[in-house]
Amino acid sequence: MLLDFDYPITRPYPWRLTTLWIIILSSISFTLIVYSNLAVVGTTTTSTLSPIFQEAKSPSWTDRLNIKKTLNSNIGCDPTTLVAGGSYRTPNGAFTYTIRDFVDAQTRGSFSSVNYNSSSLNNCAIQSMKMFANFISMDAEFEAAVNCSLSGAIEMIATASSLVTLRTDTDSSIMARFEDELLRPKTSATYIAPSNSVLLAAFGLDFINQFLVNVPTTSSGTAFSTVYSSLFINSDMKISHFGGTWSTPGNLLEGPALSKFFSNDSMAVYENYVNVFWSAVLSDIGVSARPNILTDITLFNQTIKSGIRVPQGITFSWINGTAADWVLSHSQKFGLPYNQVSPTFFNARYLCQNITWKTPTSLVVDVLVATTSFFMLFWGALHVVLRYFATSSSLHGRLPRVAHWDSHTDKYGKATTARAGPASNLLQALVIMFPFKGFPPQAPSLHTLFYLSNRQMHKQLESDFLIPVIKQVGKNDASTPL
Repeated sequence: MLLDFDYPITRPYPWRLTTLWIIILSSISFTLIVYSNLAVVGTTTTSTLSPIFQEAKSPSWTDRLNIKKTLNSNIGCDPTTLVAGGSYRTPNGAFTYTIRDFVDAQTRGSFSSVNYNSSSLNNCAIQSMKMFANFISMDAEFEAAVNCSLSGAIEMIATASSLVTLRTDTDSSIMARFEDELLRPKTSATYIAPSNSVLLAAFGLDFINQFLVNVPTTSSGTAFSTVYSSLFINSDMKISHFGGTWSTPGNLLEGPALSKFFSNDSMAVYENYVNVFWSAVLSDIGVSARPNILTDITLFNQTIKSGIRVPQGITFSWINGTAADWVLSHSQKFGLPYNQVSPTFFNARYLCQNITWKTPTSLVVDVLVATTSFFMLFWGALHVVLRYFATSSSLHGRLPRVAHWDSHTDKYGKATTARAGPASNLLQALVIMFPFKGFPPQAPSLHTLFYLSNRQMHKQLESDFLIPVIKQVGKNDASTPL
């Protein structure tokens, strides 16, 4: 027969060390869980306007865990929209550009608006320049047609204006810009804006005193009221003048160039202002190459015409004589040459997403819920692991099944076979009640259980425990009639 023995194994349990390790691991795990939850569920995204554009980029897990680095960081901005007819400025702040059209460089299709992500204004150039002078109001407006390339193979056509006048009621007025940039500055533009304002104001003074005052007349002696003309500066710095449109009271004259009616001195101050305005626009949009004379002092001195006879008219206290002569002899005071002209972009404000803390209530609730959930998950996993090792080490408190004995000799010398009768019941009762000394035997150690084979276990248990018990039970059982 086979006998099953079930009894708890008594062995030392190092509860102090185990508990200490569990407390340490739990504390570390709890701290890590709280910190990670603060980084993951304790933050949110808020929308703010920013002048700096940044491509959308989701932070990695390593970046999110670095709360100090991630907090208040910009994770991406939405592009703004440039609209045809809208007015924009570069960070240099010298001129205001009015966009006329957007053209696809491949299909030549026209668009009224495009998305803009602070990309550089590339391949910028001035296609032409126009001038409209009014001799009655004593002012003249110059307009430069600018062509730049944007990202996405889009060509932008825009205009920049400069009004030579003593009035300050127009943004493009040289006097308005002069007052804004020098007398009462309102913006934090680069050095280009104030330098351009001073130069245009100075050369505009010569233009007013010489060009606008000496009004040309027709062959019949009638003074012209207005004149419109266009021009272009070639790579060799020569100016190409196109035919003009002249008006008198009740009459229009189209065709003659400016040089037909204006003197050499008037044409000299006209071309001086054209060269300075052309170069000022190029500097503002980040073009330093020729025909920009403001970035090359040698080219500036060669291009600007000096020794001009200008009638004494309006004067500035900071200019002695003609503007051309004064600027040429004091070029450093006017910031020449421009040494920091680089590709630029249009100013804009972009809707950006920033990582910030949640409100205190949401922060506490979300982190608490997440921490509790993760900690219970960790605790459950730890419990399963510890239970596995605990149960596999104790073998569920069950000793191996052992083989039955074959026979024994009764008191009359007769060989009999043990049966599973009262003796077996008594043996099981003895196992439970432990009625005699030395019973139950000391349980095998864990080291023994792990390293002894089943056969060795059986032999050891049989010699140390079963044989003494069977002999004792056999004596009692032999005296009992079958």
